Amino acid sequence: MENFSYYDSGAHAPLSEKTLAKFCQGWHPPTLQEITQFLVKLHLTSYEAGMLVGVSQDVFSDYLSGERQIAYAEWRLLLIYAGVVKPDLFRDRHFIESA
Repeated sequence: MENFSYYDSGAHAPLSEKTLAKFCQGWHPPTLQEITQFLVKLHLTSYEAGMLVGVSQDVFSDYLSGERQIAYAEWRLLLIYAGVVKPDLFRDRHFIESA
């Protein structure tokens, strides 16, 4: 499991381990606060974040307002783009065989 704490201020909590986990390892979606703080730290707008993961600004804004829950694949892609986690699917294939 990656150990990542990118917040440089005591005012912000780091991302939880469950938020950083792979889907097959008990992933939990990030809180609205975690998504917002993540975007602020990366200097991304909802439009830019949406374009990175293939959704419209309106959809991403719904994630920030709590109207929708961000999908695992979209969140994981943001983490990969930010360098928080590595795209290591092919090194960890056991989850495919156990499905």
